[in-house]
Amino acid sequence: LETGGYFKILNATNKEISFIHSNHFFRYDLLSKKMVKDIDLTNYIPHQALLEGDRLWMIAENDGLLYGITIQ
Repeated sequence: LETGGYFKILNATNKEISFIHSNHFFRYDLLSKKMVKDIDLTNYIPHQALLEGDRLWMIAENDGLLYGITIQ
């Protein structure tokens, strides 16, 4: 991964890992060794984030508001 921007591992299991890096939400499947989800979060510019089930909660850096989006 390149350096810079917000990075946080949100969830990790023996099958997949979910993380935020450079204004993108990623879900990587460890078994198939493939990226299975890439969501652009540039509209939010996450400053803090939490994954709760299928819901991603973020505090946006640009306006300080809390946003929740469903990850399918």
